[in-house]
Amino acid sequence: MPFLGLFFNTKNRTNVLFNLCNLLIEHRRRSYWFLPQEEEKRNFWEKDEIKTFLEKAHSQLEQQDYVMFYVLIFTGMRKGELLALEWRDVDLKEKTINIKQTMFFEDGKEVIQTTKKYHSKRIITIDYHTAQILTKWRT
Repeated sequence: MPFLGLFFNTKNRTNVLFNLCNLLIEHRRRSYWFLPQEEEKRNFWEKDEIKTFLEKAHSQLEQQDYVMFYVLIFTGMRKGELLALEWRDVDLKEKTINIKQTMFFEDGKEVIQTTKKYHSKRIITIDYHTAQILTKWRT
């Protein structure tokens, strides 16, 4: 059984997450009279944007959704890798996460398989705060 499970299992939850992301994007657009050309192509968030997103996620989303976003942001893990995690892949004492499988959907069904490339299998070290968030969520 995947450790984080499926996050977008209801229409309502999907709408909440979608609206939160849209709110952050719209706030960013209103902060500028125009977006410089390099901003239009940017595919990452600045530190202050991450902080704002996580504050809103923490106050407005269910705990598992906040944990999901936090782990994705602070580990660089791919979403399929996150969804395929099991608690046995997480060592909170050593502060590591073992990435060895991924999850995707095929014909509307979830498929969990080993990572496609050898170098995709890896051990990610997590910081103290991430370990604390995971510990709190697990209990």
